[in-house]
Amino acid sequence: MASVTKVVTTLTAAALIDEGMLDPEAPLSEHLPSPHPGITARQLLTHTSGLPPVMPLWRLPGGRQQRLDAVFSAPLASAPGTAHAYSCIGFILLGTLLEELTGTALPELARQRILEPAGAPTAGWAPSSDRASRAAATEHQEDPPRGLVRGQTHDETAWSLGGRAMPACS
Repeated sequence: MASVTKVVTTLTAAALIDEGMLDPEAPLSEHLPSPHPGITARQLLTHTSGLPPVMPLWRLPGGRQQRLDAVFSAPLASAPGTAHAYSCIGFILLGTLLEELTGTALPELARQRILEPAGAPTAGWAPSSDRASRAAATEHQEDPPRGLVRGQTHDETAWSLGGRAMPACS
């Protein structure tokens, strides 16, 4: 679903705001490691956090946690709240924040709070293996060298984080 996951992530965040679980004005650093204590959930939601648009996480050594650590310490492209820039990195942090607040992986959280109530219980981040085998290929990737991408996120950044629990960026 690529960047459509940002819409579902936004709706999930809105549900948590409505339930009082997420304060959109609270600093992100209250719940996640961050060298940028002034960034808020509202700024992540509105792409005004100052975080860079993307990072080539698939080129970093290590696994998911090392790559998330790189996201947590991403240098700012602008001061928080001063500029609008579409940021996949910001939504990775937002998804991670929602997981931290609820103790639930974002795909499951979105399924429970948004997708099932909307009548779309089979929509989600990754198809089951039987459905993935019937999926149309989305592209051929050389960097990273994945070849024909089918039944997985085509977004390299989300893929490098395990292809789950992170909104994709394309």
